[in-house]
Amino acid sequence: MTGLVLAVAGAYGVHLVFTAFAYQWRGLRPGPASAGGRDRRAVRDWLVQAGLGDLRPAELGSILGVLVAIGAGAG
Repeated sequence: MTGLVLAVAGAYGVHLVFTAFAYQWRGLRPGPASAGGRDRRAVRDWLVQAGLGDLRPAELGSILGVLVAIGAGAG
């Protein structure tokens, strides 16, 4: 278990060094800071394109959460 923790910590450190030099990213985030996150209108547009225009994003998240729980239980 200790070896796994050390390997993950080392890999994250290499990731931070690589992104600092290659992409000029700073900080501990996995990527650059976003300007404002996802726009709710964009999520609704995706749902309309998928034929789920009457579904709210929160309902979609709930459904996905239940499906993940069912999949994890089956696994």
